[in-house]
Amino acid sequence: MKRRAVTLILVLCALCVLCVLSAGAAVGHAQTLQLLQTAGRISGRVTRDNAPLAGVLVVVQETGATAWTSTDGAYTFTGLRPGAYTLLLSLGANSTSETVSVTGQSPVPVINVTTAVDWVLTYFETLVVTAPSRQVERADQAPAPVTRLDAGDVERLSAQALLPRLVLDAPGVQVTQSSLFDFNINTRGFNDLVNRRVRTEIDGRDASRVSVMGSTAWASIPVALDDIESVEFVRGAGGALYGAGAFNGVMSIRTKNPDASMGGEAKVTLGDLDTARVDARHSGRLGGSAFFKVAGGYQSSGDFARSRVTSVEYAPGLLPREVVPLSGDKVKIAYASVRVDRPLENGNRFVVEGGTADSKNTVSATNLGRYQTVDQKQPWGRAEFTSSRWRLLGTVTGEALNNSIGLSSGGGAYDQGTNLQMSAETHGAFDRGRGRVIGGVSYGRQNIDSLNPQGVETIWTSAQKVNEGAVYGQADYGFTDRLRGSVAARVEATELHPATVSPRGAINFSIAPGHTARLAVGRAFKSPTVTEYRLETAIAPPVDLSALETALSPLLGGTKLGFQNIPLLAVGNPDLKVEELTGVDAGYTGLVGTRTVLNVSYYRNSLSTFTSGLLPQVGTSLGRLNTTYGPYRPPAGMSAAAAAALLATLNTALPASLAASMTNLQNGAPAFVVVSLGNFGSARTQGLEIGATTVLPDGWRINAAYSIFDYDLAITAPDISILPNTPRHQGSIGVSYVAPRFDAAVHVRGVSGFQWNSGVYAGPVPAYGVTDVQAGYPIDKRLRVGVDVSNLFNNEHYEAFGGDLIGRRALAHLTVRW
Repeated sequence: MKRRAVTLILVLCALCVLCVLSAGAAVGHAQTLQLLQTAGRISGRVTRDNAPLAGVLVVVQETGATAWTSTDGAYTFTGLRPGAYTLLLSLGANSTSETVSVTGQSPVPVINVTTAVDWVLTYFETLVVTAPSRQVERADQAPAPVTRLDAGDVERLSAQALLPRLVLDAPGVQVTQSSLFDFNINTRGFNDLVNRRVRTEIDGRDASRVSVMGSTAWASIPVALDDIESVEFVRGAGGALYGAGAFNGVMSIRTKNPDASMGGEAKVTLGDLDTARVDARHSGRLGGSAFFKVAGGYQSSGDFARSRVTSVEYAPGLLPREVVPLSGDKVKIAYASVRVDRPLENGNRFVVEGGTADSKNTVSATNLGRYQTVDQKQPWGRAEFTSSRWRLLGTVTGEALNNSIGLSSGGGAYDQGTNLQMSAETHGAFDRGRGRVIGGVSYGRQNIDSLNPQGVETIWTSAQKVNEGAVYGQADYGFTDRLRGSVAARVEATELHPATVSPRGAINFSIAPGHTARLAVGRAFKSPTVTEYRLETAIAPPVDLSALETALSPLLGGTKLGFQNIPLLAVGNPDLKVEELTGVDAGYTGLVGTRTVLNVSYYRNSLSTFTSGLLPQVGTSLGRLNTTYGPYRPPAGMSAAAAAALLATLNTALPASLAASMTNLQNGAPAFVVVSLGNFGSARTQGLEIGATTVLPDGWRINAAYSIFDYDLAITAPDISILPNTPRHQGSIGVSYVAPRFDAAVHVRGVSGFQWNSGVYAGPVPAYGVTDVQAGYPIDKRLRVGVDVSNLFNNEHYEAFGGDLIGRRALAHLTVRW
């Protein structure tokens, strides 16, 4: 109840903050109401070479009102009195002006302005992002390093239909593939088989699983890659604006508006692993003022997974065997969605959409071992209202996991849940665009349960509900033409742990035109999940001690021990603390010559109170991890002599570690709690991330990236091992060619060997190198063919110890547009 009260107070405070942030807007709104019959609006768009130009600062000289062009080049000013206005447009060292007149006509006049500029811009100046500050800005002015892919980049990499592969070549990003559809994305160390250190959003909706908030089920991402407008990956602590899930970074995905992608397309993909996939979408006008988009797809394919019942495919003696063979059925994935947009007359937009995704027979590696999911459904919905000052967003994500079979235990896991998220966000500018503010409030509620068809809980002890609330904001200001600073913070409270504060401060200094240095200091938190707090699930087949119970029957006097099938369990720990990170990030973004953009980032982080992987419940220097499950107690009613004899017999008959882990469940039944979780240890990490993009004449481009990672651990339990599960070195280089009649690319990626320790999996990951190629050819305006080959030379390797051997996958595709 206390934490619920904290959350409620936090939300109320957040509303007050929003009221303060929008006070100026409220005054302007009142004035606008008084001038309703005479006020006007300017709706503008900036283009260059017939393409929209984003990130242009537009200032109304007479009023000081400011706006930045969005990714479609658009901007809007409202509430203007009748009269003449001068619009000042600038981007970098380029500027121009437009003179427009607002009349006093009725109804409210709308002035449409299209400004076509012939500015000479470098690739450096066209890098515009939104994720680092939740608003439009140039990448070199962002408070954190960011990699952006536009729609063209995504389309050329879309044939594999595996979204994590889009950021394979991003500097400092570790993409770990455990099976064909099982990925973990991380940056800056301490990866895991179920990584929760990078927040993934699709159009602002948290895309993570309801049962394991922060972890994304990539097989069930309900969007075709061809429908993605942009992908931005922000590295470093992002908690100041995004919360606990952005411990190491943020991956923000934006899909195309239907009115910006009219018509449709269908893609058919065939290839290795018996892959057969079809994706289709269509956008059109719905009535006179609304637009719609429908999309869907289906895929059937094999997988890289192999059975481990009789043997393992690598590291015999280290890689554990399993008790359940893989299903012979193919992986099947389907998704469908519907979206309706209503652009309003004043430049605002209302969006409502929803859909579902369904995956069958996918294999994933976890800290408890591999699981094969019989069926998993993820319905979702989103409603959003945006204006020049406000964004109101409500999303819901569902999950229905129907029997995920533990290949190491034979047990089945089920879960059903919903994640409801609501947020309100406002932003504005002051001092003629030199300063900007953004503030928001959010509320979330997760409901999950793990009942199987027989009414038995399979993951948790009971249904779980969690409420959370947060308030956040950022202010940035250009002190001079060369120096810009920002401060941001987020206060977040939940019923699972006390309130946390995630601050961030950053300065960006222009050393010279085209050369910017950045220094940022921030703090972030990673909260344990409901599963980490309250897990209670089998990790191996039960132990049958019925023979022992029969032998002891003369002493028991008819008392039943329930020794027939004693479960071996992994349990959570309700006493876990949040992980903490304090980091410093120094960076440089510069234009080398006229064609190469160079990005360099050095970071140094201090991490503490690690939430461990699953560790022995007893028998280490950490003591009994979860004290809720104490030593085994004989049934009540037994005589003291019989109870003592029973305990003595168990200690003699069972291995010492198993006897020490024997305990009682809440109903008194016997169980072996084998592993649990704890907090221990601290670490200091540092690393260097380098990325370079060279844009050459005639459609050629070269991308290169390299990162080095180093760490120093301070472990409070000398007999327990914790590893960052991160390679010391990784790098990539890619060459692409894009022309109207042909495009092609070659990407080479190399990763140094490293040690892995995550739950039941501990062993080496040897160094590996992978070459990928893509090519496309448009037959005409409607038809396009292409090929995409991952791991061209079939270098079978594994990227996480416990994951599958990853081989070659060659695909061919045909796209039809209308």
